[in-house]
Amino acid sequence: PVPFIENFHHPHSGLHSSIRILLDTVPVPPPISSSTLPITEIIRKPWAPFQTHADFEFMEQVVTKCMDKEMVEILLRGYNREWATLTRLTLQNIRDVEDSLLLALFYSALMIFQFCNGEVNHTIYGQPYCFKFKYHDPWQCILDIITDHTPSKNIIWFPVQKYLYEGLRITCIYDELNTGNAWWTIQGSLPNDGELPHFFSPLHI
Repeated sequence: PVPFIENFHHPHSGLHSSIRILLDTVPVPPPISSSTLPITEIIRKPWAPFQTHADFEFMEQVVTKCMDKEMVEILLRGYNREWATLTRLTLQNIRDVEDSLLLALFYSALMIFQFCNGEVNHTIYGQPYCFKFKYHDPWQCILDIITDHTPSKNIIWFPVQKYLYEGLRITCIYDELNTGNAWWTIQGSLPNDGELPHFFSPLHI
């Protein structure tokens, strides 16, 4: 018999059919579909507040290379009208560039979780010390990831179990973290009442 690997989804995932992979064939990656992500999400993230990836890359060079207004105008005029065709830049002139910079500052202040201020007070040999530092709240970081629809299809939400079948020999396979027993056990301990989905969210997602 042909050896194969079978993946079993955790019952909480709602996926009841296992996936069987024959090892005598070369797997063909699925075609990339333009419908994988809604166009509104592509526009909004991950390049927000810029409209396109090209805008983001151009603005990065403008800022990091400290380009003056004259150079920016020359480049935009060339990219949009004189040298190039079919560029994905939506920036047309220096006014667009300045507006984009202001919008980026506004967006970073309101839309992205900020650094928090923390301090630790401790007395060492009778002398009080106050250590101040900045940090990102891990919980806010996780919330920012799991509430963003853009990468949702690529996040591992639930554990799986993998087995290699070679005739009468069956071997359990451990590769990614979601194939381990700990994740499977933790997921099984979470509520599964059918109302709101519960899942274990390790930091590696």
